[in-house]
Amino acid sequence: MLTGGKGVGKSTSARYIANSLLLKTHAPIYFLDADVGQSEANPPGCVSLFCIESPMLGVPFCNQRGTFTNSFFFGDISPSGNLELYFRLVVKLYEQFIAMSFPGSVLIVNTAGWVEDDGAKLLDRLIAKMEPDCLFNIVSKEEPNYQGDGIKELQENERAFVINHAVNFIPRPSKSLPFTLTPAALRNLLTMGYIAPLCPTPSLGSLNKAAPYAVPFSRISIYVNPGLDFVPETHLLALLNCSLVALCSVRWENDEVKGKQHILNDETMPGMIEGDSVVLRCVGFGVIRAIDLDERLFYVLTPVADQVLNEVNVFAKGANIDIPSAFLVQRASREAPYVVNCRGGPSNEMYSELALISCYKRTKFSRKPTFLD
Repeated sequence: MLTGGKGVGKSTSARYIANSLLLKTHAPIYFLDADVGQSEANPPGCVSLFCIESPMLGVPFCNQRGTFTNSFFFGDISPSGNLELYFRLVVKLYEQFIAMSFPGSVLIVNTAGWVEDDGAKLLDRLIAKMEPDCLFNIVSKEEPNYQGDGIKELQENERAFVINHAVNFIPRPSKSLPFTLTPAALRNLLTMGYIAPLCPTPSLGSLNKAAPYAVPFSRISIYVNPGLDFVPETHLLALLNCSLVALCSVRWENDEVKGKQHILNDETMPGMIEGDSVVLRCVGFGVIRAIDLDERLFYVLTPVADQVLNEVNVFAKGANIDIPSAFLVQRASREAPYVVNCRGGPSNEMYSELALISCYKRTKFSRKPTFLD
């Protein structure tokens, strides 16, 4: 397990350890990525477990996986949004590793950079639960360091090797790089690296030319992270339109999900999932390109493999997890991708929120594959 503050090199160290182990052992090597802000192999907002089968080279946004095998959607970029849910999801992944791995398998756990106050207490709980054989704690004179009870207990009881590695104690030039990337910019790069393979040509603006999947409302429920505050039911589809969503699945009987209520109590509309402790299995992300209220269809772009898309029954909208603006501004102005004819009834209120700007009939997509019946 690797611990330490923000920007001290936990992810780089984790990749170096993984690559070294690939050369020195034939045992399976697994990576549990518990950093929901800057993940190694998927966009932000998830905790993931995956088997390392090849060297982890290059920057994370160039190594994005289109389909996730063992991942949960947390829905925010910091564990502080919901400590109990975060702890529960990470522990579930650890238990999955115990259940699925062969004896002698190696697990590398990369943690978030929150090491103060409640963040330190969270790390204490994770260390107590996982009981790592080796704790690699990276300390810095420039950032807060992890000095919680978890590391002290391991040292006192000699249950594990504890390595305190110091960084930044050698003076560095004040301008070592011509520019710096903010955490928000790094998160955008992760998302861009995930979505970019969908572009038909080497241009982010060509995303609007990609053929979407058509997804019936009847097969989907909507989950909105509580961090987005209250969203009226009449605005839910507007919130999802042209946005990035996690493609998730729930088992209604086993995942302690509250009753499936439909938007505006209209059975032709998507369902809604409420609560702040919902366990959402995530298979990937998608961009909702358009919403057709007449046909009751979502149009979704996603790199997720076709064979797992039928598992998806939830579109989850996270807090602070959005499609990078580069995909929206690098294209020429054109007519809206769809228009609708207003119906009567309560759902009529939803039409005005979709920002209709054309009076022409919606141009039909040339291809309209459907991944949900």
